[in-house]
Amino acid sequence: MSETQAAAAGPFPVPGLTPPTQRTGAKRRIGDVIVMLGFAERKLVESVVDKGHADGMPLGQSLIEADIVDSNQLAHALAERNGLDFVDLSSFEVDKGAANLIDAEKARRVRRAARAWLAVHPELAELEVELEAVGVRGRRVERVPLD
Repeated sequence: MSETQAAAAGPFPVPGLTPPTQRTGAKRRIGDVIVMLGFAERKLVESVVDKGHADGMPLGQSLIEADIVDSNQLAHALAERNGLDFVDLSSFEVDKGAANLIDAEKARRVRRAARAWLAVHPELAELEVELEAVGVRGRRVERVPLD
């Protein structure tokens, strides 16, 4: 872990939760963030960016189809770019009791909101999306599937 990542993690790091290296400032290009995170070499990212522009394909989709990054890495890069914590939900166990607290209507509303968000971000439309809610109890983060 770099010094920047260690400083961003704070005194109580949570497994599966990666804070951004910066929360404010100019938005960086997603390709620059992917390189900064070490997911790919700059030359490779730039070639995919150029090809994606020529083909009229969204950058995220181009990077995934070229096997430069996977959907998890792209989500991590997007969170970093926007100054948000990246939450790796596969790191958390499902709390069945918490899952039962979400009624069907709320789950439907979350699914509709997710579809609306994906409509605004077509570069992510090809990704496999698993809808889950995340709850926090003290310092414990729990994931809750919405299916």
